[in-house]
Amino acid sequence: MLTVGYDDFNQIHHLPFINSYYVPGLTLPLAPFTLASGSLGLLLVFRTNTAYQRWDEARKNWGMNINHTRDLVRMGNTFYDRTDVSDETRKEDLQRLSVCTWSFVRCMKRHLSPEWEDEAAFRLEMFERLPESQANALINAAHRPNRALFDLSMAIENLPMHFMRKNEMHKALTIFEDNLGSSERLLTSPVPLIYNRHTLRFLSIWLLLMPLSLYKPFDSTWNHIGMIPATSMISLFLFGIEELATQMEEPFTILPMQAFCDKIGNWCNEIITWEDGDNGITTADTYQGHSEVYFENLGSSPGVVDGNNGNAFVEKQQHESELLNLNLN
Repeated sequence: MLTVGYDDFNQIHHLPFINSYYVPGLTLPLAPFTLASGSLGLLLVFRTNTAYQRWDEARKNWGMNINHTRDLVRMGNTFYDRTDVSDETRKEDLQRLSVCTWSFVRCMKRHLSPEWEDEAAFRLEMFERLPESQANALINAAHRPNRALFDLSMAIENLPMHFMRKNEMHKALTIFEDNLGSSERLLTSPVPLIYNRHTLRFLSIWLLLMPLSLYKPFDSTWNHIGMIPATSMISLFLFGIEELATQMEEPFTILPMQAFCDKIGNWCNEIITWEDGDNGITTADTYQGHSEVYFENLGSSPGVVDGNNGNAFVEKQQHESELLNLNLN
């Protein structure tokens, strides 16, 4: 209407408001947009791929946490040596293991979330599930997940079992520390701001000028009105890609970390309630009451395990050897 005129409802063309030889029509050829679209596409694809990789790594870290928390509590329940231990003590030990496992993932969730969003709920949950002294120690710690890992290590060391089995459980804590470090790297190293700003400027200018290039292709529509829905749809999808990348490049704002923590807590509490024989199948309990290594020969001579007395497997093999010698004689 300003520079090229318009048609009324009777298809009568009217002169533009600015009808001057020195003011050309505000239209652009499609060629510049065609040439620039490849570069814009590369910028959007690279940003989207980078954002998805960050989200995928964050999700895998939490997936590892979910897997190894369940595995850790399962081993604690299975490896627990009940010899000379009351049922009440065993229940307290396993409950401590379960709640310390949950407290680590909950501290990790709080560590990766904004303070205004999660601090109040975090403190409330700590005092609800943990002893007051332990909750205060976690809340006042400079690095809460590290403190939670220390408490979990102490809970494992408190369990009556062989040290090699404790070592297997401690391997899960090393994985937790690796997942925490990887998540901290994602949190503290976002996509460079200059890249995001350049992509957004490029996209905004490209879409702002695009209607001028669509004026002539829509000559067949009344007053070229067809370019309005076309421009709107293209802008919607391209800005949608930009928004998608913006959301995914900060994965901890969209991952359901609270749901992960709640599920981990529920699963751990369920695992510690399982008992040998409660499914109608009872396993051999020869490992109970032995705090030594279960190998045939690790000592200075056959059948001897230095530093370990009463090895069940060794004693059984020695007894079988004696019976065999008597039969031969």
